[in-house]
Amino acid sequence: MNKKILSSLITTLLIVSILAIPAPYVEATNYKDLIDTISPDSGPIGVTVTVNGTAPHNITEDYPVKIYWSYNEPNASIEYGYAYSYATPDAQNWKHLETVEEPTKGTTDKYEVDVTVPDVPPPNGTTYYIVAWQDVDDDDYIDDGEWDYAEFTVVEGLDKTEGNVGDEVVVGGWDTLNPGGLVLIYWDTQAPENKLGEVYSKAGYNGSYTITVTIPETVCGTYSIIVVDANKGTIATYSFELKPEITLSPDTALEGDTITVSGTGFGAEKAITLYLDDEELTTSPSDVETDENGSFGPCTFKVPEDTAAGDHTVKAEDEDGNEATATLTIGPAITLSPTSGPTGTIVEITGRGFTGTDIEGGEYINITIDGTECPLIEDIKVRSDGRFSGKFVIPTVEEADTYTITAWVHGHKDVNSTADFEVTGISDITVTPTSGAPGSTITIEGVNFTAKADIEVTIDFGGLEEYATTKTNATGGFLTAITVPSVPVQTEAYTITATDEYGLTASADFRVALTTLAISPSSGPTGTKVLLMGGGLTPETSFNVTIDGELMIYEGTFYTDKDGNIESDTYVYVPTIPVGTHTITVMDEEGITATATFEVTATTEIVLTPSSAPRGYNVTFELNNFYHEEGTDIDLTIYNVTADGEVDWEMDLDLAVGAENFTSADVETNATGCFVDGWFVIPASFAIGDYYINATDEHGLTAEVSFSVVEPTVIVYTGADEYMRGDTVAFFAKSSFSYEEETINLYTPDKFLIEVPIAITTKVGELYTGSATYLLPADAETGVWFWNTTISGVTVNGTFTVVEKPTISTLREDVSRLKDDLADLSRTVSDLSDIVEDLSGVVEDQASDISKLSDSIKDLKDAIGDLSSSLDKVKGDIANLSTAVSEAQSSAKEASEAASSAQSTAAGISTAVYLAVILSLIAAVAAIMSIIFLQRKIAG
Repeated sequence: MNKKILSSLITTLLIVSILAIPAPYVEATNYKDLIDTISPDSGPIGVTVTVNGTAPHNITEDYPVKIYWSYNEPNASIEYGYAYSYATPDAQNWKHLETVEEPTKGTTDKYEVDVTVPDVPPPNGTTYYIVAWQDVDDDDYIDDGEWDYAEFTVVEGLDKTEGNVGDEVVVGGWDTLNPGGLVLIYWDTQAPENKLGEVYSKAGYNGSYTITVTIPETVCGTYSIIVVDANKGTIATYSFELKPEITLSPDTALEGDTITVSGTGFGAEKAITLYLDDEELTTSPSDVETDENGSFGPCTFKVPEDTAAGDHTVKAEDEDGNEATATLTIGPAITLSPTSGPTGTIVEITGRGFTGTDIEGGEYINITIDGTECPLIEDIKVRSDGRFSGKFVIPTVEEADTYTITAWVHGHKDVNSTADFEVTGISDITVTPTSGAPGSTITIEGVNFTAKADIEVTIDFGGLEEYATTKTNATGGFLTAITVPSVPVQTEAYTITATDEYGLTASADFRVALTTLAISPSSGPTGTKVLLMGGGLTPETSFNVTIDGELMIYEGTFYTDKDGNIESDTYVYVPTIPVGTHTITVMDEEGITATATFEVTATTEIVLTPSSAPRGYNVTFELNNFYHEEGTDIDLTIYNVTADGEVDWEMDLDLAVGAENFTSADVETNATGCFVDGWFVIPASFAIGDYYINATDEHGLTAEVSFSVVEPTVIVYTGADEYMRGDTVAFFAKSSFSYEEETINLYTPDKFLIEVPIAITTKVGELYTGSATYLLPADAETGVWFWNTTISGVTVNGTFTVVEKPTISTLREDVSRLKDDLADLSRTVSDLSDIVEDLSGVVEDQASDISKLSDSIKDLKDAIGDLSSSLDKVKGDIANLSTAVSEAQSSAKEASEAASSAQSTAAGISTAVYLAVILSLIAAVAAIMSIIFLQRKIAG
């Protein structure tokens, strides 16, 4: 027994020991055809390299071929036994260049892609590696038969050393003299007008640089491309041979056609001769000559009548022997209009030159696109002169690309011509929704079918052929609704196919399913927690939940159970969306959907009180309808924008106002997604203007509100400008904002400070009002008192005067004197009345005015009588009457003197004297009326 236990223990120890030995690194074998060729295989930084090859698996979006750049020879090591830590592109420091998600047209596993050589450090001539990888088993590791590589040598210089005017040339290398400096490229000399371009080298790569320049228009010859550091001088000089070039338009023609020829890169101001297959041509103009830059044209020539069908060489040669050639094809030619468009485009085609020994006219034309037959609107026949015209439809193709249109005479495939057509969009249908129960209604929208109105489209539903029909509009689109047929509910999708009269077709999948979705609650504000219950979805698959297309709030991934039901306790939260009725949609990986409606009763919001306020003001805020879970953090930011709508300044609200001016509570939700009783004080540093306050919780529910910092309206004044000792001073205030505790600073003439509290809280109309009082002591200092107050940065001030309070004895003496003066005034007025009556008889021309004066004097006498009676009734403390009495005495005295003067000069009275008398009387009346008013006030 013990031996067995010991044996087992030894075995276990051996196994553990073996497992403890590190597993060897093994290089994954490469797939030799994954990179077939690269072109070029050497060149400067920035050059374009074309990579092509054959993948071990069909190339799709799920199985792409990825192209990388490796600074070291790749080996794709795999540590078998424990992990694949070295079998990833990142672990081997491969730099991603391109991803190929579609194969070469007409294939499933071949590809061709252009990549750009990245920045690399010197030295010149270093070999690097272009790597291709297709993750065939989709495990994110580089396994056997999944990768391949090719060598590429990076050299400084040009990507090509010869070419023509207008060619683009890549110049790349290293500015080791001044890494990071400005690099200038010149043509032949460093004259400013010869600069081709400039670029800054990269300091991080020891001055690597790359730039693409264009060869300028000039005469043929060998030139220098000079690379110069702006501060350190010449870096390198490379030779470039500029060669002559000609272009033909058109390059396919018939006998007798006119061909236009242009050329560049010949000798300067040289005569040009044109040849067709070494036979000199007659041109228009007859004398063709290059300009100072070696360019000529356009000029023309006619194709000779006896020119045979096929390819011919057109040559241009100058008098120094510089020459260039181009190919002219003689034979049938076609023209397309338009030359691009989606499938379904109706193309007009014209052809000429479609003749031959067996073609007499009347033969039909066939048209294909990359070998696929194109439907014709009507049969197209060749006329006896070899010409034809007609219309055809671009049929359904797999992808948008440039295709070759070929037209040939039926039965004579050798009599043909081609032209390119760019397909910009393909036939497609969209089914909405993508799943539903038998008897439900779905819509089918099609695009890029035959671009002609009323073309019939047949719709097949699974095995039900011609289940429905519809018709296209003029652009080849259609929209129709169908009822899902009574077919079995199944996991696999049914295929819906739409095909029009001309054979254009497209398909889409549709799942026939009986789905249900119930929610609880079915209404509430944003942030509400909603329970999902339902079934009929794809079993054991993930699903998402949206509301009107916007993802609802939840964590993790939801899955259905083995019966396709939503698992219990599946909750989502309503995001910030507008008030109203919205659709909640559950969609699984297979596109099966179930829906229910939810009514949003209130949306996420910030409530500010007030929404505009002055600096120093306390603003309260509430945050409502955020995430319905207690303790969810809410971030508050404040920002403003420029006139162009750009954010000019942004900061967390608590930092912007300062911690001491911000609510002390943590800003987080309660169980109903709200935060109440928040506040902040607007700091003095805030500029007057408009701001925005944003609140966003940690789950993305958000609200925003505008806010303004304004200059407040502040009005403060006293009830009177003058008070006596013992009086109560009344302060009255008005403001555009409410203030509970403010202070008025009151200063005596000797600058003694008295603080008077005031509250401005009662709203009257658009303003808040308040008042305060201060009782002047019996021994208050007389003179000018000063007051001021500062409210929300606005300072207002004012003054009032404190005077002595008169005594009763003083008042009585003044009244006694006034009575005497009034008696004198009465007698004087009586005498004046007699004088006026005399004057009235003497000066007849002024009778009317004097009559009016006489009436005024009578009224004055009555007023004086009333005043005398009233003065007898004055009792008690008559405040401030002394001053008024003194003024009345003075005015009465002046009236008496004026009357006396008028009496003494009655014999020679003039108009001026009358006016003086009248004015004096008016002044006296005014003074007496003020006394009457004061008397009534005191008595009252």
